[in-house]
Amino acid sequence: MRVRAIIPSAGSGRRMSNKRDDKPFLELKNRPLIFYALSSLEKSGLVDDVILVVKEKYIREAQQAVDKYGLKKVTGIVPGGATRTKSVANGLKKIKAADDDIILIHDGARPFLTEKSIRSVVDEARRSGAAILGIPCTSTVKKVAGGGIIEGTVDRSALWEAQTPQAFRYGIIRRAYERFEESDATDDSSFVERLGAEVRIVPGDKKNIKVTVPEDLALAEAILDIES
Repeated sequence: MRVRAIIPSAGSGRRMSNKRDDKPFLELKNRPLIFYALSSLEKSGLVDDVILVVKEKYIREAQQAVDKYGLKKVTGIVPGGATRTKSVANGLKKIKAADDDIILIHDGARPFLTEKSIRSVVDEARRSGAAILGIPCTSTVKKVAGGGIIEGTVDRSALWEAQTPQAFRYGIIRRAYERFEESDATDDSSFVERLGAEVRIVPGDKKNIKVTVPEDLALAEAILDIES
């Protein structure tokens, strides 16, 4: 049972005020943002190979980065689509896998991927077929109607914030994308849920942030400073 990773990194980074729309190559401590997730997968004793998904115009730049940093597990770099869903679908089409192989999908903009997180979500996917990382919601959540009027306070005891990586048996995630690829979702487990399949959640890591706005990049730099 092999573990194959897909790293969608074809986002435009508009919320980063990034004029080149090359978010995966934004510098984080003198290295491209995408390096950190790929490096974690490279070091992992569980992951066999990696498919990287970037904008078509940045494929050459991505290959140069892969070569420069010796990321030997990256066996394919494929062009992304107009949405995250299309990008992941392109990555899945590149993979030849057995139905019980595990497909690990991780946002390239989450630089703090740990071996513990990889192992937790992969182990659960091997047992149950589909699993994601997440952290319990600790903030007070309000339901708000039009005009900014609060309708009520949501019970947060059953609320979790989804993270990546998310892991699925290949047969399950392939069927989900074949059926729902023309729709859209902000994470992959949403499609598996629509199939009626059970998805388990395992505890993630608060440090596993997604770099979306400039403040996130500053926070990521601070985390690296603390860890160095």
